[in-house]
Amino acid sequence: MTIHARSRLDLPTLQEGRSWHRRVNWPWAALIPLAGVALLGLGIWLTRTNYPGSALPFALCTAGLWILIRPAIHGFWFRSAVKKMPMFGQEIHWEIEEDSIAVTAGPNTSRTDIGTYFKIIATPGGILFYPQKNLFHWLPLSAFESRSDYEKATEMVSTSPRFSKLK
Repeated sequence: MTIHARSRLDLPTLQEGRSWHRRVNWPWAALIPLAGVALLGLGIWLTRTNYPGSALPFALCTAGLWILIRPAIHGFWFRSAVKKMPMFGQEIHWEIEEDSIAVTAGPNTSRTDIGTYFKIIATPGGILFYPQKNLFHWLPLSAFESRSDYEKATEMVSTSPRFSKLK
């Protein structure tokens, strides 16, 4: 049995995949802005109370601001890199079978055995395929013709020893 899916290599699709990748691999990352606010607040408080003229409050404020603006900078870099991809805007065809996955993008086709992936994670929004640790391919739920096709595909890739599913 083969499940077919089609997705477009565009910014919204890849941003959704990146969001799931971050949630799966760094669930604590949502707390990082709190550290930025805390450092910024501590730096401001120290300037007004104990350490006027010291470099410590300035360093704390700088670190706090950097932590707060870093996601925006990384987002800019990500969007810029995606738009420079040679296949940007083109459709990607996926064929999922019991033992392999074939991906066709333009004139190129790649077939990979399911067991060779570093890990495969089924999320409520789609499936993340990791050929290596921090490199992922995103197959969104919207790429499937129906929800049942997505569930069948998830069942097929669950044969991988490194498969996991998020609820």
